[in-house]
Amino acid sequence: LLLSPANGFEYLPVRDLSLCLDHALWDRSPSGYHAQNLAWFMLCCLLVGSLYRTLFAASDNSAIRERGAMLALASTLVFALHPLQVEPVAFITARNALLGLFFLLATLTCYAQFIRTRSVAFYALSVLCTVLALFSKVTALPTALLVVLLHAYLKREDKPLTVLRHATPHLAVTVLA
Repeated sequence: LLLSPANGFEYLPVRDLSLCLDHALWDRSPSGYHAQNLAWFMLCCLLVGSLYRTLFAASDNSAIRERGAMLALASTLVFALHPLQVEPVAFITARNALLGLFFLLATLTCYAQFIRTRSVAFYALSVLCTVLALFSKVTALPTALLVVLLHAYLKREDKPLTVLRHATPHLAVTVLA
C-alpha cells in the first residue's frame, strides 16, 4: 500500500490508509465511513475558522480587525454550509478531498502559528502537513504557493527572498511530489 498506487494510477497513501482503518473498524458498514468523513469535515471547519481569525486579525483595516471574530464565524458558517464543501461528507469515495483539505488547512494554520511564535515545532509540523496533503489529494499542489502568500500577508515587512527562504521546504516537497 505504501510502495505503489493502490488503485493502479494514483499514489495517495494517506487516503488509502484512512480507508483501510475504516475497513478494519467498520468492515463494510457505510455508517462508520460516513462518521469518519463527518469528523474530518468538522475538523476542517475548525481549521477554517482559526485561519480566518488569523487573517482578519492581521488586516490593515481596523474595522476588520475589531470584527474579526464575528467575520471569521460568518465565513466559517458559509464554508460549512456551502454545498461544494458538504458533498465530500456524503460520499465515502470523496475521503481524499476531505483529507487533502484538512492537511492543506493544517499546513496554513501551523505556518501562521510559526509566523506568530517562531516555534520550530510549528514550522516542522507545517512541512509535514504539506507532505500529508500532497499524499491525500493531488489538488493540494498549490499548498506551497499558499504558504508563500500567507507569509507575505502576515509579515508584510519581510522581503520577497525572506518569504521564499522560509517557504523553501514546502516548495521542495511539492516539486518532489
